[in-house]
Amino acid sequence: MTFFHWVTDDKFIDDLISVMEYTKGHHTHIYAIVSDDEKFNFIYIKRKECIKIVRSSKLLTVLNAYDVIVLHGLRAGVFDVLNKIPQEIKVAWFAWGYDLYSTPCKRHPFIKIPLYKPLTKTVIRNNKLKGYLSELHVELNYLRSKKRIEKAISRIDYFSGVIPQEFDLMKNNSFFRAKQLHFHYFSLKDEVSELNIKNSLPTGNNILVGNSGDPTNNHLDAFKYLKNLELADKIIYVPLSYGGTDNYRQKVKAVGKKNWGEKFVPLDSFLPYEEYCNVVSSCSNVVMFHERQQAMGNIRQELWKGCKVFLSSSGLSYSYYKSLGIQVFSVQHELSAEMINNPLSSLEVEKNRSKMIATISHTHFIKDIKQMYEILEK
Repeated sequence: MTFFHWVTDDKFIDDLISVMEYTKGHHTHIYAIVSDDEKFNFIYIKRKECIKIVRSSKLLTVLNAYDVIVLHGLRAGVFDVLNKIPQEIKVAWFAWGYDLYSTPCKRHPFIKIPLYKPLTKTVIRNNKLKGYLSELHVELNYLRSKKRIEKAISRIDYFSGVIPQEFDLMKNNSFFRAKQLHFHYFSLKDEVSELNIKNSLPTGNNILVGNSGDPTNNHLDAFKYLKNLELADKIIYVPLSYGGTDNYRQKVKAVGKKNWGEKFVPLDSFLPYEEYCNVVSSCSNVVMFHERQQAMGNIRQELWKGCKVFLSSSGLSYSYYKSLGIQVFSVQHELSAEMINNPLSSLEVEKNRSKMIATISHTHFIKDIKQMYEILEK
């Protein structure tokens, strides 16, 4: 089979290419970005020689030459294209998150769950006043295109969410008819392996809050749970290098500085992988207060390193890890000074690592890809 991977310039794509080429067997994979920019400038992808740039005017002609089209997230213009793809070509959608929880528009996403906690909701409501007309314009466009969008989604043959629950949630849409696949974005150098089960534990007892500057992190609500705890000399690291508005990020920094002064350290610039790992290694506690699935790669890495990970007990990530038997903790019910001051024991970390090897390891991800090939060949 020949696969056309419709990708974007993102940090996941180099690993995607390595994984697909490693597992391809007799299959052929082409990786493409759809752009009319004559001098397309890559920012994240290093393996530029593997990427084909396809002009939008030529896209349908190009797609007709492939057996399977894989949508890595839903890109701009994809709905019009899907409605024109011949039925004999199989279409698979590997969702990322943004394309489920804020697409087609924020008020009418494919998966609708309450994303924001009370304090965060107040801040973004104030920030949204200026953008009200813009959002109204987006919503009106959606309403005009609703039938076209639903028809396009009904054309998709296969679907993989980041977590299996997303397939079940998508089935609440009457126009969603896809069958389920299990696909994961990961690196061939993945740490989750029997070889690394005795890896070192965190070297410090600091706290990491969130993974980006997006309001779905519910930073201010997480701070509410933390601010009355006796944290001694712990540093609170908060990644804010991307996502969200400048107003929102400034608000997060202002509240953080007010609560903890110099012990609050916002990470404003994108850290290289090794530097980020050093920060995580100094944090035996991680607070991720998302409701939607988000930062799953980060959480997986932090669990493997031996961090005590606190998630929203009403969130999708919490129920996912609990279903796997992996030890995670509730922000709402278990975040306390005693819990934060007592890191996981080496035995608890090893138990978590064993569960991860048994359920979400490199080996299991490759098996899922091989099963994907078998399903698509039928």
